[in-house]
Amino acid sequence: MVKIALKNGKTEVNQRAAHLLLEGGYTSFDRGCTEWGTVSKYDSNFIGDRIGDIVISYQNGRIDTVPLVFGYTLWFYNVWDCDMEPFCSDAQLAESLREALHLYGAYERQKTCFLNIRLADEAVEWICVKSYKSKKSKPVFRCAYLHSGGEEIRSEGEDGRLIYSPQQPFFQTKTIETFGAVPEKTAKLISSLRFALYTFEEDYSKVYQSKAPGRLKFSGDTLAELATDVLYHNSRQMLEKVDGDGFFHTSSKGTYSWIYDGFGAYRAMDSFYDCIYSRDAGRAVMSLLLMGEIQKAKDAVRCINGYMMYYPENNLYISGQKVRGHYSVIPNKPLIYSTVLTSAGWPTQFTREKFGDGYRNLGNLETDGHGLMMMANYLLWKSLDRDTVWLEENYRYIKEAAEFLVWQHDSDLLFTKNGLLYGETEAAMNGYTLYANIPCMLGLRGYSEMARALGDTDAAERWNRCADSIESAVGKQLSENGKWKDYGFYHDPVLTMCFDMFGYDFGQNMPPEWLGYSENGYPKNMYRYLKNSYVGARGVGYDHNMITQSAMLLNRPKDYGQLIGNLIKICYAPRLPDPFICPEGVTVRPREGVYRRQGDLGNLVQQAETIKTLYMCTGLSLHNSDTVVLAPRLPYGWSVEYDNVPIPACYDEGKQVYLNGRISFNRENHSYDVNLVPSSSKIKIRCNMSFQRG
Repeated sequence: MVKIALKNGKTEVNQRAAHLLLEGGYTSFDRGCTEWGTVSKYDSNFIGDRIGDIVISYQNGRIDTVPLVFGYTLWFYNVWDCDMEPFCSDAQLAESLREALHLYGAYERQKTCFLNIRLADEAVEWICVKSYKSKKSKPVFRCAYLHSGGEEIRSEGEDGRLIYSPQQPFFQTKTIETFGAVPEKTAKLISSLRFALYTFEEDYSKVYQSKAPGRLKFSGDTLAELATDVLYHNSRQMLEKVDGDGFFHTSSKGTYSWIYDGFGAYRAMDSFYDCIYSRDAGRAVMSLLLMGEIQKAKDAVRCINGYMMYYPENNLYISGQKVRGHYSVIPNKPLIYSTVLTSAGWPTQFTREKFGDGYRNLGNLETDGHGLMMMANYLLWKSLDRDTVWLEENYRYIKEAAEFLVWQHDSDLLFTKNGLLYGETEAAMNGYTLYANIPCMLGLRGYSEMARALGDTDAAERWNRCADSIESAVGKQLSENGKWKDYGFYHDPVLTMCFDMFGYDFGQNMPPEWLGYSENGYPKNMYRYLKNSYVGARGVGYDHNMITQSAMLLNRPKDYGQLIGNLIKICYAPRLPDPFICPEGVTVRPREGVYRRQGDLGNLVQQAETIKTLYMCTGLSLHNSDTVVLAPRLPYGWSVEYDNVPIPACYDEGKQVYLNGRISFNRENHSYDVNLVPSSSKIKIRCNMSFQRG
């Protein structure tokens, strides 16, 4: 036995041996993808991907090539454990993976693996571990052993572990003897593994007819029928996330996590079940209101508003100033960021050196979550037909949340920059962004209206002045060359947040230049991340749904048609648990037509945005005028049926107004026939259809 240290490029050998044993088999980018997913083949790894070769050159000129393929001669370490699903519960699938893997120790997740190759009866001149430039992952093999095949090989470490024996059953059946391609039997096993974990374009083309009992039904093609199920099942699951006491769980009970950078295996785990996230809840309450689920929204708002009061109720101070009540990242764990996460390295400017002993008492500045919860409170009041009783009962929460923003805006403590609000969590990351500032400005506008309804004109004027300052700061500091900048997440949030607040009258309720900023930035905003794939991978809510909603509001039918279709593909995974539920992220190979879930299945904010997008398809919004404006944005060829659907925030003498009827695609003249009837004859419907073939 001769041990050889492998070099970059060719490693000279010039020896004859029966076998070549290589130590290694994991990769330099030991992940399934970048966190939250990707649409790039470069930084995604699927079972079956070939990322390199082992090249063996003999002195007689013969060259043998062993393909380095995930599931055959390569495997994952950091994102794999043998107790992961579906391998843990599906014995046949687990056996298929064991049988396909020719890498000793890989299935068992040993730190070091071994690959044995039977050599030709010729002297080896050199060997090379070749990697492909088209892939971020590079195969890692540290050394090799030339051996006879009849001897035992032990590690040189203190344990002297047996790493090869001709008596081991593994090497008797898993020694590489086929060159140039994956053996046919193994290739079939790998295909079965891919089929179990991933979804393919052909899955979306099969004839499908929805049997979901929802009040909104899409039809026209397979994706439209699937959209009915996606809307129904995500809506049902989101309702289940609200407990009787109003606790709004960010994850569903007993759901699954596909691991943010995983390769397709998953775990049964309640990732964030014990948490209310203010950003998630704010967005989800607004989706509940679109659905007409007023009581669930009331319960959730009541619960979260109670958590907001933690700071004044516990008499907390920072630098001598009393901390006003506010929505932290996780309101039911108000100090977790300032204590646990900052201690673990989360960046913050709130240090003992700057703020003294009470430096952790603020909890954090979840600026966007605070604003979104304010919008949710305002829109709930609006959906309650501007109920004065509810407003009086909840005004202490309304006033506390608004005064927190006034304090944040005016105080020298909280890093406000010329009227622009600072944030320290995902939507701002120690900076100033649209995603953090727009909802606070909109929330203050709504709260000013509520204050006036109770006759508190001083508060109404004070909150409006603060909103004016934020609006001015946004226009001056977050725009450049006629476009928006510093989004906060991956896309421009301005139009879709204004739509939340004003419905399809959003353009009349925002500075006119703002619409121009969104229009001017749309092409780059669209293609910078999606790269012609029409898939926003990283956070299905923040990424894919938000750009879809912008395309709908800017009336880009060709774009939103493809985006809505791809949203359904992202959600539909027929061979996986909960096949219609929206994942947190996704990894896609657009050219190959392969889709893979990433992250927390049914993550609340992503789920809420998916529901919102499909409601926008139907034209429904939280309208802002006496005439209900419906602006359906249906993909080409889709129809939609309304079966006693609540029109959000629409009442006639205190009674909820419902919508019945259908918008049908007419294939003869490629137009839409509109037949919609509200339950009250006093309510006028104005339907603005957008249509473009293709």
